[in-house]
Amino acid sequence: METEVHIVEKYLQEIKGCFTMTNILLKGRKEIDLLAINPLTGERYHVEVSIWTTEKVPESWLSDDFEKKKFENPLVKHKICELFGNAPYSKALVVWDVKDNKVAGAAKKQFGIDIWFIRDVIQELKQAISNGKIKGSRDDILRVLELVARP
Repeated sequence: METEVHIVEKYLQEIKGCFTMTNILLKGRKEIDLLAINPLTGERYHVEVSIWTTEKVPESWLSDDFEKKKFENPLVKHKICELFGNAPYSKALVVWDVKDNKVAGAAKKQFGIDIWFIRDVIQELKQAISNGKIKGSRDDILRVLELVARP
């Protein structure tokens, strides 16, 4: 599993209280990065993680083609329906940064995709560690964040 997917998985588990599935392989070399469900609230998530550390995501990158490939592909939708039934779910794309703040608004308005920033995900995990909500973890990602979050 890619490190950034693992970080987001821990966020969904520890902060949002979800059960998760990662790296769900489909036909045609398709893959769903993360599916998650909170058993108490019924909230469901389809999360794709695309971290570019060398450049910011431009508005033009979030196109119909990207959305159809990652979120609306028939194989992806079929698998999600198989696991979530017909229940509604949120779509999220985790990125490092965007070139223009309009990207997040456009993603939500045009495609119903929430943009999450990996730095915010990491910060929320570090805050939960600092507050004592997460402690003594044996998970590599959480353990590193425990070490980094120490005063």
